[in-house]
Amino acid sequence: LSVMDLTNFTSLVDNHTDIERRQIYLFGDINDDITHKIIKAIHLLNSVSSDPIILWIKSPGGDVDSMFALYDCIVNSRSPISTLGTGEVCSAALLILACGHSRAVTENCWSMHHQISYTAEGTERAVETEVSATKLQASLRYRLLATHSKKKASWWEQKTKEVGDIWMNAERMLEIGIVDMIMKNPKVTPLRNTRKKLPQKKVILPPKKVEPDAP
Repeated sequence: LSVMDLTNFTSLVDNHTDIERRQIYLFGDINDDITHKIIKAIHLLNSVSSDPIILWIKSPGGDVDSMFALYDCIVNSRSPISTLGTGEVCSAALLILACGHSRAVTENCWSMHHQISYTAEGTERAVETEVSATKLQASLRYRLLATHSKKKASWWEQKTKEVGDIWMNAERMLEIGIVDMIMKNPKVTPLRNTRKKLPQKKVILPPKKVEPDAP
């Protein structure tokens, strides 16, 4: 590889983006840094063409504000964005998976939904304000999940309060409408040797010379 190729390759890896194949990789925690890179990548690919984009997701979740920022970017993208979950797709990542223009998961993907976590400190009034803001964020997330699934917002809220962490395998995600399909591994067919056997040539050795006995 040339120096330019290596530079471009490093840039793609750092920015979680395969420009040629129009694929973006959301792997790891959803935070300000990765959200910034994913949104920049979506805007870049939108500027190139309106062809579909594939967003791979493997994430334990992350920041609520970053989740909403990614959500808005995906649903308003000029290019349709297909989301593809693999491994774990938990917490904030679940909404990102659900909001794709088409949604799929690999066969052994798992997801988890739970209540929004928060920490608050300061005066009594400051803590109350933080709690109120978190409740508004939770309510919005329930409504958005309802928009992209077969379950109502009240179901998401009630189920979360009753169970806490809601774990779902690929089949369950398909059942409740979080995804549209499950990508199953194709059957592996053993490779066959298609080369023709060459005819074996008979090797005829010359007769051995018999030396006469010494007198």
